Amino acid sequence: MQKKFLINLINKLTSLNPYSRRIILLIVDLIIIYFSFFLTKILSHGDKSFLYDWMLLPNLLISLSVYLFTGHYRGLTRYISINSIYLIAKRNLIIIIFLILFGFLTGDIIPDFALVFTLYINQTLLIGFEKYILGDILLRYSNDFFKKVNVVIYGTGESAVQLAYSLRLNYNYKILFFVDNQSNMTNRYIYGIPIKGSYALSKYKDVIDEVFLAESSLKRKTIREIVKKSQSLGFSIKQIPSISEVTTKDITITNLRQIKIEEILGRDITLQNKIKETQKGIFENILITGAGGSIGSELSKQIVNLRPKQIIIVDNSEPSLYEIHQNLLAYNLEGIIIIPILGDSTSINLIEKVIQEYTINLILHAAAYKHVPLVEDNPIQGIYNNVFSTKILCDASIKFDVDQFMLISTDKAVRPSNVMGMSKRLAELIVQAFAGKHKNIKNTKFSIVRFGNVLGSSGSVVPLFKKQIIEGGPITLTHENIVRYFMTISEAVQLVIQAVFLTKGGEIFLLDMGEPMKIKDLAIQMINLSGLSVKDEENINGDIEIKCIGLRQGEKLFEELLIDGTSKKTANPLIFEGVEKSIPFDELLSKLNKLEKELFNLNQKESFTILADLVPEWNISDIYIKG
Repeated sequence: MQKKFLINLINKLTSLNPYSRRIILLIVDLIIIYFSFFLTKILSHGDKSFLYDWMLLPNLLISLSVYLFTGHYRGLTRYISINSIYLIAKRNLIIIIFLILFGFLTGDIIPDFALVFTLYINQTLLIGFEKYILGDILLRYSNDFFKKVNVVIYGTGESAVQLAYSLRLNYNYKILFFVDNQSNMTNRYIYGIPIKGSYALSKYKDVIDEVFLAESSLKRKTIREIVKKSQSLGFSIKQIPSISEVTTKDITITNLRQIKIEEILGRDITLQNKIKETQKGIFENILITGAGGSIGSELSKQIVNLRPKQIIIVDNSEPSLYEIHQNLLAYNLEGIIIIPILGDSTSINLIEKVIQEYTINLILHAAAYKHVPLVEDNPIQGIYNNVFSTKILCDASIKFDVDQFMLISTDKAVRPSNVMGMSKRLAELIVQAFAGKHKNIKNTKFSIVRFGNVLGSSGSVVPLFKKQIIEGGPITLTHENIVRYFMTISEAVQLVIQAVFLTKGGEIFLLDMGEPMKIKDLAIQMINLSGLSVKDEENINGDIEIKCIGLRQGEKLFEELLIDGTSKKTANPLIFEGVEKSIPFDELLSKLNKLEKELFNLNQKESFTILADLVPEWNISDIYIKG
């Protein structure tokens, strides 16, 4: 009853107009000043009282004037900070100076400086304490008192402390405890809040609403375990932004967000190959095609850390190129030159000009049309872009003595069942043919790196699922049992860079994709990470439904990384070398010339006949052979 009465009283007082509230605060301050005067008198044991009785009335009048004219009552009482205490100390110092001057001006009184200083200390402490208590009461007993969210902060580092400090100013949240499994941290306190081991999550599961993950440096395995435990106990989990997000974006440590699927499904990979003196030249002048895409942009960001002389980023999408260029400029480049080139990788003149002008050492060819359904609907454009951009870049690499050329390929190139996969396999054959013809003749080393689905890339299901979840569902699956290998963009790119170190010429590198995963399980995990639940027969009141709509044209239930099922180990345990058949250069070149003419004439039937001959493992459908 007393708490409810206090809440009602505080709400009535805070609902008053600003003028009325300031009058009340002014009266409270006058009482405090009056009390501080008598406290000073008591502390001095009443000695020389005839010398300082004169201070009471002048102190009240001077304090009132200084507080009014310096904005003492314009601040929000509920938000008190150390700066507020400093301001109170400065105002009281002004008051004391005026009080001493007043004593001298009267002519009859010689101020006792020790006494005046004691009055200053007492008045500052009492006024500051009054502001702190009033602010605390207003925060604790506002209208939101009964709407608190009980949270646990996972971590005890600097980020966790900053988050806790911010949440203490927001009484919508109640911090139950911190979590830290280190024995030297448990049973200690931060801001009076206890630190417990992770065992406490189960113990207090009935009162916890949310877990805030405040350690941005945790490994994915640890994050997976925390997420799994939190979800099993029935409360949601959010994460503070990373240091890079805080430093490069307009966000703060309190901008909590849902944990991304990429952060728990990926693996922690550390670059194993350091750049040797003999390898530094490779990473001097680098050309990245498709630099605005998912893989290309991550390549650009990670290669900055290798300290090249210059990075030339090429993309035919103006918005994508602008975005990656701005992102790179936000890094501490320290003399690294970033050159954005807006153009198409199928432009011979542009490609040759760029390679010659910037003396390119390494080409990473990530430009491709890779959306399976879109390329199915636009096969001529998809084939020309994916195939002939590769040929043009290979030709230019030989012509201008580029040290190394690497094609970024896909698992859809293995026994392809769609046009996109077939076009990427033909691109691989082109690179293999160049490697075979020019090996031991030219300096250029040609290689291919092939991997599967990348979480969060523009061609993956993750962006689609995110959009469908935001829109309230349903999430659409093509088949309930469809399975894919997944790795994060960062993980894939780190392995691509390591493959560059391994290249001797002619290799098809295969990345270890980890364990395969059902797309349905991925969808369920993303729904759970969003703080929502799956709507199905067992949970009819759930939030997001999952619907199966049937396999699309050219889509397979399972993806593979090998055509002939043969591979061998490399120096890196996560990178293998595939052994694949190839086509002699002259034979391939003759057929490519015919294909280019048919594509130019938009002759789909003849184009697909040539392609079926070039890629015999292509599971071509009658639907492609049209008149």
